[in-house]
Amino acid sequence: MNQRWRVLALWLLPVAVALFLGWQLLSSGGRLAPAGSGGDTTAPRNAAVARMSYGRFLDYVEAGRVTAVDIFDGGRTAVIEAVDPDLDNRVQRLRVDLPGVAPELINKLKDQGISFDVHPPKSTPRPSACWATCCSRCC
Repeated sequence: MNQRWRVLALWLLPVAVALFLGWQLLSSGGRLAPAGSGGDTTAPRNAAVARMSYGRFLDYVEAGRVTAVDIFDGGRTAVIEAVDPDLDNRVQRLRVDLPGVAPELINKLKDQGISFDVHPPKSTPRPSACWATCCSRCC
C-alpha cells in the first residue's frame, strides 16, 4: 500500500467514527441511551424497582396492599406488586428477601386472595457433565 493511502486511511478512520457518533447523538435527540433501549422505561414482570423488608411485606399483606407475589430462587426471593396510597394508588414492584417458603406465608396469601406464582430455580447443567457427554459421543 502506498504511504499516502496509509496516512489518509489513518486520518479518515477517526473522522468517520466521530461523524458516526455525532450522527447517533443528534438522531437520538441529544440523549445518550444504551443501544436497543428504544426509550421504553417499563420494567419486566420479574424486575423489582426497590427493596422491602420481610416484616413490612407482612404488614402490606395484612393491610391488603399486595396484589401479586412471584416467588423465585427456591423461596428465598419474592417480587411483589403492591399498591401504595402515598403514591396515588400506583402499583409498584418491590423485591423482598424471604426466610424461605413458609407454609404460613402461602396460607396467608391464599386467605387474603392474593395471586402468587412460585417459579422453580433455573437448573444449568454442570460443565463436567457436558464435557463427559461430549467425550462419550466422540469416542
